[in-house]
Amino acid sequence: MGLGTFPELCLAHARKRTVEARELVAQGLDPKEQRDADRQAKKAATEHTFQNVATIWFELKKDSVTTAYAEDIWRSLTLHVFPDLHATPISEISAPQVIKLLKLMTLGRRVVWQGRAASPSLMGINYKVT
Repeated sequence: MGLGTFPELCLAHARKRTVEARELVAQGLDPKEQRDADRQAKKAATEHTFQNVATIWFELKKDSVTTAYAEDIWRSLTLHVFPDLHATPISEISAPQVIKLLKLMTLGRRVVWQGRAASPSLMGINYKVT
């Protein structure tokens, strides 16, 4: 397993990474597999944000509804949901978080028909569960 290349990785950091790798081996873990799993988890957290999943969902959904309705769905997401959840990884979104957002929308902070914004928002929860 490579630790890095010189001069990008100084000797002190290489030694530190070596100690960390030895600690993983002592715990019965493969340091390379652990590093790959950490990278994959980091990648999943940045790729599977609410906005990215909503965009994929919208691309699938927009052809099955009228153009005006599709634009209305996207506008609702952009104005009312993305400001709070856009960069949030899907795995970190909870039902109470979405319910709180929908309650704020109906209390006047953001006046919108609750069902229209709820459908795409809850889509994210369904995506997370499945």
